[in-house]
Amino acid sequence: MDHNKVLNYAIIPVNIAFVVFLILEFLNKLGDFWNFVYIFYFFLILDTAYIAFKIKNIPEKEREK
Repeated sequence: MDHNKVLNYAIIPVNIAFVVFLILEFLNKLGDFWNFVYIFYFFLILDTAYIAFKIKNIPEKEREK
């Protein structure tokens, strides 16, 4: 099983979910239970972890360019 492929495909629904929450927030469809700041930071952590994992997989010689 290729972990890079799984990670690439897993981040797509995460970003789609963020866009959906963003649209619902601007339309005022989210209730008081959903605090958008917490949702934003949750998705920010996931996307940052994804980018860090992608950078970690770049070979050392290519990073120095």
